[in-house]
Amino acid sequence: MGVTIPSSFKSRHHLKQTHDKILTNIKLKREEFGVMDAKDIRGSTEALDKTQRKSKVAVEKMTNAITLYYDNHAQYLKQRRQQAYDALAELEGHEYKIKHLLVTVRYSVGPRVWWMNQRKDAKIQQLQDAVDKLQMSCFMARLTDGGREPNNIFAFV
Repeated sequence: MGVTIPSSFKSRHHLKQTHDKILTNIKLKREEFGVMDAKDIRGSTEALDKTQRKSKVAVEKMTNAITLYYDNHAQYLKQRRQQAYDALAELEGHEYKIKHLLVTVRYSVGPRVWWMNQRKDAKIQQLQDAVDKLQMSCFMARLTDGGREPNNIFAFV
């Protein structure tokens, strides 16, 4: 695919850049398959298969890296909240209740983790959709020989 996928990301910016590069590469390959001539399709079956395998591996690695990044970030948020609760341990009475409420509101993990999970699922779904479209483009290119004449569908089974 031409993109190095780290096992984990340090920043959301780097995650987004890599995600966009992978989606762009898959889209370019899909467009490339769409304009291939019939003789090119017959001659480059191995290239089509190799591209599909590489894209599947890239998406799998990226899915694991995205999941790891968001899970680590959720864990970090929970640790920060716990540290804030631990800092309140020596307070008592009314002051404790007020500070506890403020810490709960300030470090609310539930909605933030829910929102992060929504973003994570959306990114993973985009990658899966891109790979599915690439597979369909390869299949249709082989089936129709680039849109020239229909082939026997059972020849690819």
